Amino acid sequence: DPADGGRAYETVIRINSQSGKSGVAYVLEADHGLRVPRGLAVEFSRVVQEVTDASEEEVASKALADLFERAYLLPAGRFELVDHAESPLAGGRIEVRAKLRVDGRVRRLRGEGAGPIDAFVAALRQGAKVDVHVVDYAEHALGHGEDAVAVAYVELRDAQGRTTWGAGRHASIVRASLEAV
Repeated sequence: DPADGGRAYETVIRINSQSGKSGVAYVLEADHGLRVPRGLAVEFSRVVQEVTDASEEEVASKALADLFERAYLLPAGRFELVDHAESPLAGGRIEVRAKLRVDGRVRRLRGEGAGPIDAFVAALRQGAKVDVHVVDYAEHALGHGEDAVAVAYVELRDAQGRTTWGAGRHASIVRASLEAV
């Protein structure tokens, strides 16, 4: 018992180029409340390995969270959700109207589906000519209470069969989910 020697027990997880998905996922959840799905942990561990291979150093918990933020939560790439609205349709279907920045230009898209994610993906297919399909989806609250922030994780498959993950964070679970897509 560390207390016998006047010390306290400290869990130490070192993140370096040899770290696996479990260590990375553990630190993201234990220190930052992010419960990433296994598939996303696998994908993100490759990102961590590239960074640690290049630097030949360990990554501290805060730096790991910053890396996850840059890789998955901050707008990057060709698409950025600017705004959206959803409306109920007959038969329980949903319409999503989205304002999306595509390659730096704002475009308005519209799609229908069984729910907001389905409708948004339909809007991407029709309005932005992006053929993607949702393979997996997970969400959770980040924090406690009615003002907790939602985090959503979405695995997408493109027309060539390649998969990738996205994540979104927002006070609205719908907005977090659409940002993840």
